[in-house]
Amino acid sequence: MPFAKHAKRPTASASSPGQEEYMCLDPEDFLVLIVSREDSPTGLVHFIVDRSHVVALSQTWREIVERRSSRNWLGSITTTPIVLPDDDVDIIRLIMWIVYRQFHKLPEGLTVDELVRLGKAVGRYNVRHILIPHLSKWLSRYRRPGKCKPGHEEWLYVAFQFGLEKDYMDLADHLVLSCQINEENRLLNERGPIPWGTFPPLALGQSSRLL
Repeated sequence: MPFAKHAKRPTASASSPGQEEYMCLDPEDFLVLIVSREDSPTGLVHFIVDRSHVVALSQTWREIVERRSSRNWLGSITTTPIVLPDDDVDIIRLIMWIVYRQFHKLPEGLTVDELVRLGKAVGRYNVRHILIPHLSKWLSRYRRPGKCKPGHEEWLYVAFQFGLEKDYMDLADHLVLSCQINEENRLLNERGPIPWGTFPPLALGQSSRLL
């Protein structure tokens, strides 16, 4: 759906660095999401989207947007740009493709690292429901019985965020025999920390072998 004829296309602040990506359908309802950091590999990206679309995503998003919004005496709502320095540009873009039904842009597959990053966004913003139609094809290639493939230990976090209970318990059972997690949620073996990333809180304590 194009912008209405003669409507002014919204833009981010000229003083704010970073590239802009337009998805907004209604220029009277636009919202700017400033994602990532200047020093990140992707740099800053301004997603210009519809306020109503973002508010409808989840209660979490509604609260974020409403905290930045004000209504003038004419009843118009203005929302200041929402800065998301700790978010992943590629993951926010993927979520917005789904929001705007740009399904042809979605990747056929995601790496384990991308699934972990997507899981973090799911945990932060409670948007798993919009991903459900697409999760099967993204998750199926990694779902294997028994031990996980070396380097895929973060699948425990993926299983936790996406509700894969059997995968979660099978992998927790496997890891509890040889590893432990410290107070910072880092996986350890007898040689010390293993740089595999973030794990669910108390993950190994939830193994069926300890229940």
